[in-house]
Amino acid sequence: MIEYLKTVVEFTKKLNTTGAFTETSGFVVNHISKFVDHRKKQVIIEYGAGHGNITKGILAKMNEDSVLYAFEIHSDFCKQLAFIRDPRLRIINLSASDVYQVLDTPESVDCIISSIPFSFIPDKELHKILVKSHNLLKDNCFMMQVLYSTRHLKYYKQYFKNCTAKMVMNIPLANIYECQKIIEKNE
Repeated sequence: MIEYLKTVVEFTKKLNTTGAFTETSGFVVNHISKFVDHRKKQVIIEYGAGHGNITKGILAKMNEDSVLYAFEIHSDFCKQLAFIRDPRLRIINLSASDVYQVLDTPESVDCIISSIPFSFIPDKELHKILVKSHNLLKDNCFMMQVLYSTRHLKYYKQYFKNCTAKMVMNIPLANIYECQKIIEKNE
């Protein structure tokens, strides 16, 4: 219980950039990481790693040869992430909009998992992240996003041909955007 209260206090201090006051539920973690495949080597990006709640769920599902790039803008959260001793984890103390500083090869990423609180971030920043994310994803691969409303779904649909939202148990209830990159072939 004391750890839970510490988490609430830390998240509340950074509410504008964490967008949460408690850790994400196991239901959300399981759903948002459903395209992580333990049977094959993958390159995975996580935006907004926070304390590592979702990060640990991703790592538990990953292949031993996969790599996870966990982006987190708060250096104190990055220090907490460093306690996750896993050689597949790369902790990146940068914004998701700076993803090209780390990965800049088009169609090189198998899955993007995000818990960035876009309700508190300007739409211009969201579009910049979506363009870069779409470019990095391989064809037919997914970007997953957890948000507490469906207000931003229309922006995701501008970049991803197959994009839906599903409500998942969490406090508060969470929406998981499931956005698939599909490249139309001109024949």
